[in-house]
Amino acid sequence: MKPPRVVGLVLCKSFNIDPAVGELNLLGVFHSLAFATWPTPPRPFIAFAALHGGQGDGTIELVAMNLETEELIYRHQRWYTVPDPDLVVHLEIKVRRCRFPAPGRYGFSLRFNGEELAYHPLDVRRLRGD
Repeated sequence: MKPPRVVGLVLCKSFNIDPAVGELNLLGVFHSLAFATWPTPPRPFIAFAALHGGQGDGTIELVAMNLETEELIYRHQRWYTVPDPDLVVHLEIKVRRCRFPAPGRYGFSLRFNGEELAYHPLDVRRLRGD
């Protein structure tokens, strides 16, 4: 068994594929979020990664952790089988129930059988009033 390589881990509002021209579009890419209330309400988004190579199957998971307190705030896992090591696979994880307990820095980690493949920091801040 060999984990796939990740070309990148991106957080965005949505993505679409245009099969007519063979294009993938990531929409609303972000590196920070702002909220007015704490803990925050769930704000759906997508974690997207392009995977390449690897061999075998196992658990792929996305976890989010408060980097200050090391509290796990979100986990999504599912079974993943590498379809063909020569293909690039577009992995979409719909994050629907992630709530942030307080402003701060959070880390999203994509793992395959417990091994970290990619990491994405996210700053969550207080929404400033006008």
